[in-house]
Amino acid sequence: MKKTLTLLVAVAFLAFPCFSRAASEAVFTITSAKTNYAVGENIQISLNVDAGSYVTTLSVIDFDLKTSDLTVVELQDQEEPFVPGEIFSTAGIQSVEDDLINAVVYVSPTNPPSSRSGVVGTINFRALKEGTVTFSYDRIEAAEESKEDDYVTTSASSLTITVGSSVSSKTSASTSSTGSTTSSYSSYNKTPTPSSLATTADSATTGPELAAGIALASGFALHLIRKRYKIFTRKT
Repeated sequence: MKKTLTLLVAVAFLAFPCFSRAASEAVFTITSAKTNYAVGENIQISLNVDAGSYVTTLSVIDFDLKTSDLTVVELQDQEEPFVPGEIFSTAGIQSVEDDLINAVVYVSPTNPPSSRSGVVGTINFRALKEGTVTFSYDRIEAAEESKEDDYVTTSASSLTITVGSSVSSKTSASTSSTGSTTSSYSSYNKTPTPSSLATTADSATTGPELAAGIALASGFALHLIRKRYKIFTRKT
């Protein structure tokens, strides 16, 4: 009996850090309506996050999305390919360089969502020829409110899509196994231009507390954008 109790305690100590780490991660996935498309079809992929323990505090996400083969698919919009979702509703910066799409997105300072888990946004492609293409996160930096230099722990999975000559009946999306994302900044030769740096209040009247919240959130997003700009200019 004593040996059994000792074994159970040991297992509990080994298992607890795993559960704790999983709960503290923000898990990013990529999905689509199906994994098989025909040449000429539109392909919409969704970028999603399970914010875990950051479900009420995750505020800004800065990511690079990599497309493995641009001869199989092409972007529908080369200038602003990323369409923000309802949670992270503002894309403060976007850029496209070769096979990488970068975007910095953040929650609305005037109407922050109660949950930060869900669809981050979507990107639309068109199938050009038969083949396979994998969409994956090359880099993710996500932060909580007022903690722009203290990134949360993240993990991510990829999505592989097959383009054939005819439409497949398969409609379920699948992703690859999950792993931690620790990628560094990729080389860019293009300085991005912020597409949205200001947010308008939804109501006609704005109190002091709301105004302070707007200023804090906007300043937070601008901090990341300036940080990205410095990195771009150093590499050009």
